[in-house]
Amino acid sequence: MICIPLVTGFAGTFFKTDPFLPISVLLPEQELSILDNEWRFFSAIWLSVGACFLWMLPHVEKHAQFFQLLLSLIAAGGVGRAISWVLRGTPPTDLIIFTLIELIVCPLLIL
Repeated sequence: MICIPLVTGFAGTFFKTDPFLPISVLLPEQELSILDNEWRFFSAIWLSVGACFLWMLPHVEKHAQFFQLLLSLIAAGGVGRAISWVLRGTPPTDLIIFTLIELIVCPLLIL
């Protein structure tokens, strides 16, 4: 589970040159620039969350409250995805899987 934010956060921050390919042809350069900026910002935060999990791993019991806080933040992100799902329609399969992990696995790990 720790690998997910580390790998996807790193890739999104440094290597994804056009993660918006389906919509990039429809957006003016200014809007695409804003979208890319936000993508990399949140990817870097996601990478940082993974680094926090990695730092806690050797003594996770010692950092239980911080561990639960990070999992709560991820679960809150899942709520945001679920709202988007309801308002904007069904997302791609990979985002459905991420949403389910955020809304089911994270709360279970908190408990």
